[in-house]
Amino acid sequence: MQRAMGDDPPVVDSRAGRILVVDDEPNNRQLLGDLLEAQGHKVTLAEDGQQALDLAFADLPDVVLLDVMMPGMNGYEVCRRLKADSRTAPIPILMVTSLADRADRIRGVASGADDFLTKPIDREELVLRVRNSVYRKHLYDELQCKYRELRAMAELRQSLTHLIDADTETMADLLGQRLQQERPAEGMPDTEGASRQEGSEHGAH
Repeated sequence: MQRAMGDDPPVVDSRAGRILVVDDEPNNRQLLGDLLEAQGHKVTLAEDGQQALDLAFADLPDVVLLDVMMPGMNGYEVCRRLKADSRTAPIPILMVTSLADRADRIRGVASGADDFLTKPIDREELVLRVRNSVYRKHLYDELQCKYRELRAMAELRQSLTHLIDADTETMADLLGQRLQQERPAEGMPDTEGASRQEGSEHGAH
């Protein structure tokens, strides 16, 4: 069956990731979720700051899309808490805000935000910024994986070196003991040498 012109499937990007969308407005959450899922991302929705923290620590998303102005715990505080924990600190946080004031942006940067999206959301900008953030997070994860592999190899090499050193020391001790056993004891008569000397004297007569 041929696909009609313009009837394109959702774009599935190779750099798709797990996105946590945090917004107290249900319509905003759903809109952002639908847009990101259409790009192949797996989206989780949170309606407030505390739920966002719970979900982030439980699942460790690739990117957090975080609304700033929320009742209770605002986006700045959520961002600070995520960046303060080693488990979630590497996760890129994109703050979504209608605040265009420079002081508000500086406050966001001070809280640890990696990037900003201004309401009303531009669809193309959203797609690109999220995709780039996911890509950076995946690169970070790959580097961490390589680092752990290299560290494991270094530890294995160190263990093998210690084992070889221990075996070498053991062999040296055994060889030393054998040489000690084969060497005539100090102070003992050399009966073999005495016999040779006696034979020489008899030959001379």
